[in-house]
Amino acid sequence: MLLVTSAMHMPRALATFRTAGIDAVVAPTDFTVTYRDQRTVIDFLPDAGALAHTTHAIKEYIGHAYYRWRGWITAERNQDRIYGLFAYLDLDKKPASGRQPLPV
Repeated sequence: MLLVTSAMHMPRALATFRTAGIDAVVAPTDFTVTYRDQRTVIDFLPDAGALAHTTHAIKEYIGHAYYRWRGWITAERNQDRIYGLFAYLDLDKKPASGRQPLPV
């Protein structure tokens, strides 16, 4: 199964799928990371965009905790509690169902 969702929601979505016993190949979208070659002092001042990103992250952590509290995510099925996206991109891993992951 191919799981397509926002990169921000991927850890919670994948954990929910795994708890339900569904082996999924992740396909995250909607990345919000930007890179700059040079930083200035102004980049370290608070701004509305940074507050919005922080708010989204906090809501996602609260959502993950709520899903665990409700039992929609269980620790036994989701031992990789790392929230980094690349922890979920192990495409060489063969799903437990015996099917091969979809090619990227």
